[in-house]
Amino acid sequence: MRNLVSIDTVKLHLTNYELDANPNLIIEGENVNLNTGEIAGGLIYNGENCQIIGQKAYHNAPNFNLTLTRYGLFAQFSAPKIIHGENTQGMYCKTEFIEALNIVESKLNAIGVRANLHEATLTRLDLFRQAELPNLCASYTPIFEQLTLPNCVKSITNGTLLIRNKTLQYCLYDKEKEAGERGGRKFTPSSNLMRCEIRAINSKAVKSKFHLRAITDVLSHFDKLDTIYKANVSKLLRQPQGTSKAVNLLNLEKIMQAAKNESGKFGLHEVKKALQEIGLTYLSEKNQLNTFKEIALNSTEQSGANLRNLRNKLNALTRCENLLNSAQFIDLYSHLYTAFAA
Repeated sequence: MRNLVSIDTVKLHLTNYELDANPNLIIEGENVNLNTGEIAGGLIYNGENCQIIGQKAYHNAPNFNLTLTRYGLFAQFSAPKIIHGENTQGMYCKTEFIEALNIVESKLNAIGVRANLHEATLTRLDLFRQAELPNLCASYTPIFEQLTLPNCVKSITNGTLLIRNKTLQYCLYDKEKEAGERGGRKFTPSSNLMRCEIRAINSKAVKSKFHLRAITDVLSHFDKLDTIYKANVSKLLRQPQGTSKAVNLLNLEKIMQAAKNESGKFGLHEVKKALQEIGLTYLSEKNQLNTFKEIALNSTEQSGANLRNLRNKLNALTRCENLLNSAQFIDLYSHLYTAFAA
């Protein structure tokens, strides 16, 4: 079965391994006493064939890297790069993933590391979908500016959106442009090929967000990767409402009139109800509630200053809503939703 979602970067904690007598590893943090010749440092490997003393030992290759510390042996690689030599193409079949694991195992054997990757646990896993969009990727920056998630940091750099916290990252970017720039082309034009990656960057995130723990879980649930990806990306890209037409905004006076409670003041419940009627479809719930609370708190007294404050806030909200509910915005948002979350 062929998935719509591809695995990209994989980081494994190797639990079943053995080193040859002279593995091809660079050792760091090894200290030698010049007077006695004794080696000082932590013992990070003690096997039948060799001992390694130091802070860490590593081997970096073009398509994978290996690191040995006192916490264990870790291998990281991009599965598509192992199969295709680059990761512009995805890797959508379980047989290809098994082939990638076997290739990495053989590469480890070649440097004196005997390991069974099929018994490894996961400490990072990246999933992605990519699609040819109707417009150039640069056209979707206004959408990126409106996407948010609670308790996350957002940045937009050269048309790339990154939303992250300590365990999970969402990244949307122009894949062809990124590949060109990584290949040394400084001025790569925008393309239509967008990628949306979700990166679980530690073992806790892999388990809690993807419900996977080890390579055996990936192999036994490979046909569920689409569902796992969609469950996470749908938190960022929610199903659009009223996709075919713009919402007609109420004018300022009608909003203010609708937001008055029975006592003639502007209460939180009334403001929330009135603004919901004009549809804050694409703003996060947190932003909605903050907006409601701020307007209500500044509207408990109908002084001139408070009304001006309210009017300014509602005007700003109106400008935002004009953008969010415009036909062009809805079309662009729908492209992203259809490509990555539908």
